[in-house]
Amino acid sequence: MRSATRRSEVMWIRRSPRRRGFRIRAAYEAARSAEANMKRLIRWAVLALACGGCAAGGPRTASLAMMTGAADELRVHFIDVGQGDCTLIECPGGGVILVDCGSLGGGDKDRVKAYIRERLDASAPRIDTLILTHPDADHYNLLDDVLDGVTVGNILMTGTSDEYSSDDFAAWLDDHESIVKRLGPTDFDTTDGEPKFCDCGDAQVRILAADVAATASPTNARSIVALVQYEDFDVLLTGDATFDTENVILERYDQAWLECEVLKIGHHGSETTSTSQAWAAAISPDAAVVSAGYSNRFAHPRKKVIQRLMPFTVTEDAHPMRWGWSEGTAAKFENLPDFTEAIYSTATNGNIVVSSDGSEYAIVFDQRAQTRRR
Repeated sequence: MRSATRRSEVMWIRRSPRRRGFRIRAAYEAARSAEANMKRLIRWAVLALACGGCAAGGPRTASLAMMTGAADELRVHFIDVGQGDCTLIECPGGGVILVDCGSLGGGDKDRVKAYIRERLDASAPRIDTLILTHPDADHYNLLDDVLDGVTVGNILMTGTSDEYSSDDFAAWLDDHESIVKRLGPTDFDTTDGEPKFCDCGDAQVRILAADVAATASPTNARSIVALVQYEDFDVLLTGDATFDTENVILERYDQAWLECEVLKIGHHGSETTSTSQAWAAAISPDAAVVSAGYSNRFAHPRKKVIQRLMPFTVTEDAHPMRWGWSEGTAAKFENLPDFTEAIYSTATNGNIVVSSDGSEYAIVFDQRAQTRRR
């Protein structure tokens, strides 16, 4: 456990480039008192001056430390919802995409809603595209509240509205039927040309798979998988994609093209359904993010999944990680307070923000989360 003084520091971590000349900067924001918040703000100001404004920003009370919010910056927010999934994309040049938002427990619905609303236009809050990866409640059952008072421009989804029955969300979808685009197995983008299904300002969002037929876990296999590209930076969003989904993508695209800087680990880090060794090798991510609850009954993320990715991720300064495994029907966990691979979990790192100007990227997270118990 780090000391309170250590947790209040903001650390910039630089590394030698492994593949494409990128740099990861991980920042820790953890102070809990007003005095510590002020000290942290001063540190950010000093760092910003020292770096010539390369990544200025300032944490706020009860909020994640944030980047400058420059209009030409891509920001992908992996929001801590407990055992679930919720990803907000702020597009360079304008536009906002929300990918899923649901939880089986361990999250704070009001905090999630406030986090998202803070990043929308206060006078006319709008989500340009809502992507519903698949009809599992832990990916959509917060949306009715989160989207209250928010205009949605387009909806991409798999399945019928009736399949999204939790919390009466099917009725919400029926009310928005005119803006729904249902993706099927033949709906995917090519490696070149303009994406066909989703706009993201100066970035591109390519749909790699949707509604894939399955040999197991059929609902999860139908997950929409989206690759977000901004110049030389790629982040891959997977929903609960299974081995079947992964195999379709591996057969469809050249492996070299699939390599990305940041991977959103599929299905909360499930060992039995997702992130095969072949998938990990093909994506070969510099860094990875997983969304899971702190003490979930599934033992997510699984130790073996994290270990499959470790040969490819880069080494960074120590940060907390928690992985699990099953013993019979019991979920077991191990806390690793000084984990040095660039793999981050909302269970221990809270809200995680990946930002890029297209040539460098930063990973910023809330270290306070390591002291929470859900």
